[in-house]
Order: sequence, then structure tokens, then C-alpha cells
Amino acid sequence: NVVNVILAWALIFGHLGMPALGVAGSAWAAGIARGVGTAIMLAVLMRGRGPLSLDWRPPWAPDLGLLRRTLRIGIPSMIEMVLMSAGMLVYGVFAIHLGTDVYAAQRITLNAISFAFMPGLGYAMAATALTGQALGAKDPARAKASTSYATYSALAFMTFVALIMFFFGRQVMRIFTPDPELIEIGAEALKVVRAAGVELSTTDFDL
Repeated sequence: NVVNVILAWALIFGHLGMPALGVAGSAWAAGIARGVGTAIMLAVLMRGRGPLSLDWRPPWAPDLGLLRRTLRIGIPSMIEMVLMSAGMLVYGVFAIHLGTDVYAAQRITLNAISFAFMPGLGYAMAATALTGQALGAKDPARAKASTSYATYSALAFMTFVALIMFFFGRQVMRIFTPDPELIEIGAEALKVVRAAGVELSTTDFDL
């Protein structure tokens, strides 16, 4: 994220001796930052000093049994994410057809609520790890308690954020744009989207 912010600032506006590429600069910054993140992750895994590591030394062959188990567990989540991405794509197409201002407000609104979604994702990952540990230890009561705690914690946090977005939507939009029309459109959208976000935090992220 730090690399992305610095490169986006430099490539969009032409700072640090780099060309001002505008929207294309944002895309380049995101792509380079993700590449850097991938390289760092692979370097850490290949060092083999942590609990997880990658061994590239031969002989190397895939574990077909493990691969089948991974696919059996992962395919439902993959389908869910594909459907969610397709829904967001259709949502964006509708917004584009409503005009440039509406689409711009929609993109700003999504950026604003992404900060609220991040804790929900964090709770989901924590619940997954804790529940998995409890089930592995054959302790279903602890697994249920971990899931419930994560769900209620996420619900409380997301409700708090939703209230901020609902009552202070204009102030939130002003962080992203000075355009009064975009602020008004985005503030109204935040009221609806954040109400849905509270439900999403419990039914999708945690459960």
C-alpha cells in the first residue's frame, strides 16, 4: 500500500521526475505495487525461517490429494467471489449509464466504504483461523464461541462506522472531492450502502 500511494502520487501528477500519466499512472502504480508485494511474499516464503515456506529444490511434485481437498474447499468461495465481482461490474455499468457525475460519485463512495470493509475482512480471517484451530482440537464449543465473538464484534464496529457514514456523509465525501454535486450524490449513496454494509459484515465476511 505504501508503494502504491507513492507511485500513484508520482505517476498520476508527474512528481519525482516521473511522467504525468493521469489515470494510466494509477493503473501502473497498482500493478507495480502488487508485483512488489508478490516478490516480498515469495522472498519471505523461500527463506524458510517461518512456519510456512516454499521449497523449490528438486524433486518437486504436486500433492494431488491435497490439491483436491483445496479445490473442494476453495471452489465455493471462488464462485462466491466471481459472482460478487460480476455484480459489482454490472453495478458499475448501470452507474456509467446514469452519467459521469453519478459514476464518479459511485467510485468515490466505494473508496470511502472500503475503509469500513477492511476490519470486517480482518474479523473474518481471525474467525476462520480460530474456528479451524478449535475444530482441529475437536472443541466445537470453542469454535462456536470464536465465530460468535467475531460476528458480534464486526457487527458492533460496522454499525458504528455506518452511523458515521449516515450522519457525516458529506464530510466524508469532502475528503475525496471538493465538487458540491459529487458530495451531495455520494452522501446520499453512503446512507444506503453503509446500511447494507452492516448486514454484509455479518452474513458474508464472518459467516
